[in-house]
Amino acid sequence: MALAYLPAGGFGSILLVSLIQSVFLAPLAPIADAMALSASIPAPTLPSPASGGGEGGGFEYGWVRGGGSAAFVVGSLAAGQAAASMGLAVSIWLNALLLGVAALAALSAPNISVGAVSFGSEPARGFLALLHLRTFRRLLLVGALVLGCHALHDTFAVIGWRDAGIGTAAVSLLWSEQVIAEVVVFLLVGPALLDRLGPANAAMLAAGAGVVRWSVLGVTTQIVPLALVEPLHGLTFALFHLAGMRLIGTTVPRNFAATAQALYGTVAIGSSIALLTLASGPLYAWVGGHAFWLMAILCAAAIPLARRMTG
Repeated sequence: MALAYLPAGGFGSILLVSLIQSVFLAPLAPIADAMALSASIPAPTLPSPASGGGEGGGFEYGWVRGGGSAAFVVGSLAAGQAAASMGLAVSIWLNALLLGVAALAALSAPNISVGAVSFGSEPARGFLALLHLRTFRRLLLVGALVLGCHALHDTFAVIGWRDAGIGTAAVSLLWSEQVIAEVVVFLLVGPALLDRLGPANAAMLAAGAGVVRWSVLGVTTQIVPLALVEPLHGLTFALFHLAGMRLIGTTVPRNFAATAQALYGTVAIGSSIALLTLASGPLYAWVGGHAFWLMAILCAAAIPLARRMTG
């Protein structure tokens, strides 16, 4: 489907190719997350491997996500350089090539080891069984609030910065700051911080960082304040994601790990981002950058909910 972009020449055909490719790619993130979480070092509160817990594969889950974020930065830079010298179509060929390599690499990936797991006396059954878990339901809600708030930023922040006279180089620097912060939290800071605070407190910290980040974006487009708060992406996204994965790893039976990832990534996060992206257009047209105040309010509402996620 990546190569199908080459003959696509209009909005309708490009949209069709994008939708079909998205259908094929959608399972990759939740399945990969579930596999990495299953094979990573178990959290201190997880049961031992003998009792059906994590296998303790010798790595932190955050290393995998951090490696993916770092690869995103390298891939973006490489694609940009390649497109500048050889044309935009080379990005399509590179996309198809890397997906082919990923397909070959997946051949050696192990399946998740699943034992007999049940909720009390009743076997776990799909989505409804997961939704009966109070902690998981709260995670879906808090995740929708905290991560969904990034929709306005990802859609309109650069537009607002350019309208304020911030140049392309400075915009690239601001955007790079958040990705670098994400990598640092995933690889270095996040796992230790999560062990120290616990998932609920880490989620509260992420929501609080969102209040600060979106409040600043709501009142100024000056380069210095923006440069100071953009690295908070490492908390508002990366730390919260690590906390969410820790909660899923400790509360969800392993034979429903991928299903839980799918619910978390699509029903909660994906749906909230889609809805807030649609709302961001008229909201930004109405009040401009002050729309970020609403994102700050949503993060503030998530703080008390996050506190009770493990209750």
